[in-house]
Amino acid sequence: MENNIVIGIYILTLILELFSIYYIYRIDGINISFLGNFLLYYYFSIKNKFIDNTLLILAILVINILVFIIKEFLVNFNVPNYIRSFNLISKLLTLLLFFFITFLINLFNLFDSIFYTIIFILILLFHYVFLQRISYEKFLEVIKNKYKNSLNISDEDMVLLDEKIKFNINILPFSSIFLEVMFLSILIFLYSIFDKFTGFKYISFLLIIISCFLFIIIIRNLYNKKLFDLNYNLILEELKGYLEKEKFKKFELEKESILKENENLKRQLEAMYEFYSKIDVNYSLNDIYKKLHYSIEKSLSFSKLIIFLYDEEENCLVSVYGVNVSNKILKYNIGERAIGGCVKERQPIVYLGGTISSAMAIFMDDRSFIACPSIISDKIVGVIYVASSYSKAFTQNDIDFLQVLSNQFGVFYLYYKEYSKTLDLAIKDGLTGLYTHRYFQELLTQELEKAKNYSYPLTLLMIDTDKFKQYNDTFGHPEGDKLLKNIANILTKNVRKNDYVCRYGGDEFAIILVNTKKQDAYYIAERIRQSYSVLKKGDIQVSASIGIASYPDDAITKDDLIKKADTALYEAKKTGRNKVVFA
Repeated sequence: MENNIVIGIYILTLILELFSIYYIYRIDGINISFLGNFLLYYYFSIKNKFIDNTLLILAILVINILVFIIKEFLVNFNVPNYIRSFNLISKLLTLLLFFFITFLINLFNLFDSIFYTIIFILILLFHYVFLQRISYEKFLEVIKNKYKNSLNISDEDMVLLDEKIKFNINILPFSSIFLEVMFLSILIFLYSIFDKFTGFKYISFLLIIISCFLFIIIIRNLYNKKLFDLNYNLILEELKGYLEKEKFKKFELEKESILKENENLKRQLEAMYEFYSKIDVNYSLNDIYKKLHYSIEKSLSFSKLIIFLYDEEENCLVSVYGVNVSNKILKYNIGERAIGGCVKERQPIVYLGGTISSAMAIFMDDRSFIACPSIISDKIVGVIYVASSYSKAFTQNDIDFLQVLSNQFGVFYLYYKEYSKTLDLAIKDGLTGLYTHRYFQELLTQELEKAKNYSYPLTLLMIDTDKFKQYNDTFGHPEGDKLLKNIANILTKNVRKNDYVCRYGGDEFAIILVNTKKQDAYYIAERIRQSYSVLKKGDIQVSASIGIASYPDDAITKDDLIKKADTALYEAKKTGRNKVVFA
């Protein structure tokens, strides 16, 4: 009779279990049948009937499992089946664990009501605190998807909210579940103490089940119908505000990045404009290289800069200008390293760090580099190479800027070469390649003005070729032309690059020695005179008569300087030729 009453009360717990579906609505928390199993096992254990009724208890356990299955898949909450399956398995494991522990306690006669109650409380905590927490991430995905749909945001923006949602416990039901676990634990613990002193009472059994059920209904109603929506809406508004702030921050960062890029672009455009518009055809090539250097330096941060030009005769690229590098001339064949490689590929070769392409760099410490070819109408001009000792030192804008600038440099360089050829035809003698008489007059005026402004001396050599007429009449004009070319070579080899060698007229030459004193000019003139010793054909030995005049010692105007030098030359010829005479 007692067994039937206890089993009847247990069946009541299963009915209440199914009835609680209506009140669960959003979450599945405490299961009433867990309490029913505890009270059933408690009753059979205290009466020493658990082992004898094992088959009956197993049958009831199977029914309990079926109730769990029905309940799990009828819960009115839109969750994936894998979450339902996990919850179901966790409940089955808890039921089986409780059954086997109870079976072992009874098998070895270890049952004690308070000890057994503590074990049940620990199993409950294991189930709700540990097993249920494992499904926390899965449940969190459901909540996040709900917010995602409510906020209508992308997966990218959802990343901003992950941590915000994850740590906001208010949106999760675990706080209310824990409250229910604690209530149930206190209730059955008090019952076990009460039972120990008064004995088992059916009415107490029934009251505990009904009290627990009513408590859960009250908590669930309060949470599901009030707190959940309230919390959800409050957090939804909080997330909206948070998302707006994050989007605003992102917008500000993007705006700052765009402004910075625009500033860089503006600076690069200014540098390109300055190079192309302000460069002058009267510049020397070195001036052009310096102008290019300045334009690149204005826009890029680099540790080294090298400008290469293509040598058609040797079919290689030769360095002509460098920044923070030695004066050693570098040469690379087409296809060799980054310099020759970018010409072969007809596009920039870029290296921003690591070791994969480091062998293509010119120097070992070039952690980043750009090698930009300058190829105009399929004509190779050269390569601009910039390098940095830092990795990832250059951006795509820097690469594009350098490519445009290298093309501008190529266009101007080709134009400069053509202009130089045209200019040479106007200012240089067609036979000897020396400056013409007309250009000599301009040069002397300019250099004399500089000498006055900067207070340094300037010396003029006037040179006449002795026996040239005899040579020309004896061997003919073609041989006379060859002789003039040889004299031009002798004169050019015996002066500095910043001096000027001119054909004054016929077989007469003039040399402007910049920043040169009269005595120093004498040694140069004497060296030239002695070099004429090779100019002998047959019995005719060609020699040089040289007159020297210097500013400011001998004259302070151009005409006077020429006159003094010419007078000294006339004196040299008058007194025996093949000599050097001062004014």
